[in-house]
Amino acid sequence: MKLYHVVTALVTGLSLAAGAETWKVTPGTGVGPILLNQPCPAILKVLTPTDSIGMQGGGAYLRFKEGVELEVQNQKVLQIVIHQLNFNAKSGPVDILLDGNLKMGAGLPQVEGAYGRAYESKAIPVAKGQPPITYYAYKSRGLGVRTVGGKVVEYSVWARH
Repeated sequence: MKLYHVVTALVTGLSLAAGAETWKVTPGTGVGPILLNQPCPAILKVLTPTDSIGMQGGGAYLRFKEGVELEVQNQKVLQIVIHQLNFNAKSGPVDILLDGNLKMGAGLPQVEGAYGRAYESKAIPVAKGQPPITYYAYKSRGLGVRTVGGKVVEYSVWARH
């Protein structure tokens, strides 16, 4: 039992020593230093781009190696999509913090516990035999949640409606 406590103390100490920066998800506003309506060049100071996809009307969808995607229009952020909650940004380790301590893989009951039931949901068509995909939009909050097979795989932040 003593060995367990020693190992736990060491692991806790190492985690604190690593000093991961916490980026809070603020629905309708942003994720840590990445804010809605922020100019894109500022994002390049914290994230590493991997590719971009042009869209009609001059917009683009930008992907970053850290598991973050941005929808931009006129070089300003319209939507932030998070696919992982821990990564290494240019400044070092980052932990993404959501209300209710939500994680990837959480189920709808946990999401409802954190954000309530005032959402609109839409089933996304999938090929036969594939797990169901559902998108939950908390329009008044500016938050979207996508599940695959009932488990959260991404969180999105956009302007409140």
